[in-house]
Amino acid sequence: MNIKIAFLLIFGIYFSVNGQSESESENKKYGGIEIYFINDFLANKNSYTEFDKRKIRKFKRKYNKNSTIPDSICQHYIDIKNNDIENEPFLNLTDIKYYSKTNNTIELTDSGKEKIKTLKPTSISIFGKPFIIVANGKKLIGGWFWTSYSSQWCDRISILIEEETEFIKLKFGGCGNDMRNNNEFIKELTELKK
Repeated sequence: MNIKIAFLLIFGIYFSVNGQSESESENKKYGGIEIYFINDFLANKNSYTEFDKRKIRKFKRKYNKNSTIPDSICQHYIDIKNNDIENEPFLNLTDIKYYSKTNNTIELTDSGKEKIKTLKPTSISIFGKPFIIVANGKKLIGGWFWTSYSSQWCDRISILIEEETEFIKLKFGGCGNDMRNNNEFIKELTELKK
């Protein structure tokens, strides 16, 4: 009996120590991102919401999981190559402290918090306000600022706007590939030293 207890203790200590080191490595913080609004947004004309009844039935049979749907067919897909961003970022390098890969949050500086406050729910339609995340001059992820009062659901990346917040969270609606911790995105960011 004592051997079993000793084994369980050693086994538990081993995995708790290894778990801590793994979570520490995953708890990296990254800088170097900016968020831009889009000029003259080009909506996704390939969205499944544009399909006729016959095509919808075929679509439902083919894709039994949202994650298997190609990004370009998702309703809120943003073609980052063909959508132009504004000249100046909405949130620039001095507005963003860091991006946390662990929980997909962006911590804001005081200036960033003030800019988020300007996005009143009344200034964003129920269909959201599109943006593109940029790092090192590269457009990396398209997303939507969203409001809690919207009756619509965003099936891609979104940021829910709240009045008072230190953090904004990149949420994923489940359609297509989750780009929040995609290697292409993370490799463009600057890892911040502790």
